[in-house]
Amino acid sequence: MPQKKRIGLFGGTFDPVHLGHTVIAEWLQFKLDLDVVYFIPNYIHPFAKRNDILDPEHRLIMLELALSDYPTIKICNYEIEKKGISYSIDTIRHFGEQYPGAKLYYLIGGDNINDFNRWKEADEIFNLASVVVYNRMVKNGEASNKFEYLDSPLIGISSSQIRDHIKRGLPYRSFLHPDVCQYIDQKMIYRSV
Repeated sequence: MPQKKRIGLFGGTFDPVHLGHTVIAEWLQFKLDLDVVYFIPNYIHPFAKRNDILDPEHRLIMLELALSDYPTIKICNYEIEKKGISYSIDTIRHFGEQYPGAKLYYLIGGDNINDFNRWKEADEIFNLASVVVYNRMVKNGEASNKFEYLDSPLIGISSSQIRDHIKRGLPYRSFLHPDVCQYIDQKMIYRSV
């Protein structure tokens, strides 16, 4: 009997995508024995704290550049094409429809645990996918036993840190795939206005 396809779903703003994202995705793919990992850039994050998120077209191009060397790590632009607020439950249902019978793994950082109960249809997410928490933090909240915790490399890089470095003229190249860095420089992205 053929084994179910195992699919990792890695959502985020990816503004910009950086080496920490690809390191984590590759590591989780290995540890969970996933056939494929999809980076899913959101259109509008439900808990958006910023109103200056880079246009989706730029974020998609940077993802394509960053993932060009990873044949089993792909991009899904479902949330961008759908527009509006990007809810994880909708995306998980979309993948369930696209890949019936597949085993879905929704990959989240440990910083999302405290707010998870605020996510749209949070309980239903657990019914449709295994929710894997990387960068393990202290388990808390009633739903913590529903998560699958997986230790992963600790990456001290964040997109906000990169944006700040670019605005302030500080070094940032070592955080990014060289092609992403070149794209940012060519398009003069994240510069001070």
